[in-house]
Amino acid sequence: MGDRFVTTESRIFDGQMLQYEVDRAQQKIETAIDSATDDEVLKAAADIWAEGLASEAEIEPPSIDFDNAKMESGGRIQVNCTNDKAGITMTSTELYGSLVRPGYKFTYRAPVSGNTRLLYTKVFGSGPVWAKADNAEVRREWTWPDELGTEAFQNEVNTFTAELKRGVEALASRIAEINREFAVFAKRKIDERRTAVLKEREFLGGLTIPVTAAADAPKDFGPPPIVPVETPAQRIDTKADPAEAVREPQLDEFYDHILSLIRTMGRSLERTPGTFATAAEEMLRDLTLVILNSHYRGATYAEAFNGSGKTDILIRVLDHNAFVGECKWWSGPKALEEALEQLFGYLTARDTRAALIFYVPTRDLTATIEKARKSIETRDEFIEWNESDDRFEMQCRMHAPGDEARVVTVTSTFVHLPRPS
Repeated sequence: MGDRFVTTESRIFDGQMLQYEVDRAQQKIETAIDSATDDEVLKAAADIWAEGLASEAEIEPPSIDFDNAKMESGGRIQVNCTNDKAGITMTSTELYGSLVRPGYKFTYRAPVSGNTRLLYTKVFGSGPVWAKADNAEVRREWTWPDELGTEAFQNEVNTFTAELKRGVEALASRIAEINREFAVFAKRKIDERRTAVLKEREFLGGLTIPVTAAADAPKDFGPPPIVPVETPAQRIDTKADPAEAVREPQLDEFYDHILSLIRTMGRSLERTPGTFATAAEEMLRDLTLVILNSHYRGATYAEAFNGSGKTDILIRVLDHNAFVGECKWWSGPKALEEALEQLFGYLTARDTRAALIFYVPTRDLTATIEKARKSIETRDEFIEWNESDDRFEMQCRMHAPGDEARVVTVTSTFVHLPRPS
């Protein structure tokens, strides 16, 4: 099989599972477009609709948790070395016959998050790897003769894990490309549907005799392509007493909604990275403010004085700060430490909801987030992690510096914007 004493007979990074997922996602997009009425297709903002459909169809790449991988020993066994005699001392009678030596059985296991089946996908930049992927884990089994020694086995394991990492990175890169292509696909299908509708109307409009729909003619069906969603911003009572109108649970609702808008903006930036790869933090912040201002008109501030300085993003609901945020290019855990210190400096005694938005040029976003997670956990202010709605986001509860009785929710979200080579 090309790998010494591997007994696993399945290969990952070989197959067409990703193509099946792509076909299913594109079918989902086409069904949504076909389900809309003719009037809805003509009236919809095509670009926004296409972005929404692409977002719903996004494929999540599988991720292997190498930090929690483990090697299990299956105990002592007799290893058949007949087909791999290199490095094995043999007698003359064993030279051309069967060769068995004492050894061990080992099983490598690593947890997998996301769609494990996608690991059975052939991708450019990675060759097939002998391993099995199912039940949210990837594993490989060896039978290893004592005579070859521990060091040689460790080298085999190191080579295997390097192949795994290379394959996962190549697969994630390919899936990111595919996700960006969904919006183009959706826009093309919308345009095709619009063209068909207009041609039909032009044809029917050219007839001099009135045309009515037959009783048994197919009816338009399905929900509209874009459904207005009620948001916390629409429920602000501008006539209410600012000191009494907003309670803590309501501020949590505003905070969650603002984070959802920032995630949407982050995905949009990732789909067109070339345009923004060299942008300064101020420009990326201003782009985020555009979508925030569309919901919180007159309540969104940039470079606003708060606490001990000017914060990048401040959203005020009546007389309460619902969101205090900073935008940064990621340059390592030290940048996170500095950003946290800066962010805490901007918070007043009443501010308990904050966020850091990092633009990450490196490809391995998962590794970056893990570094950030470890850095935050070592801080004295850290209390615990909260569940997050996005795999590229972390949310935790932290003591406010100098005031342990005050707890601040801090969300760190990461946007991948590769720098041009």
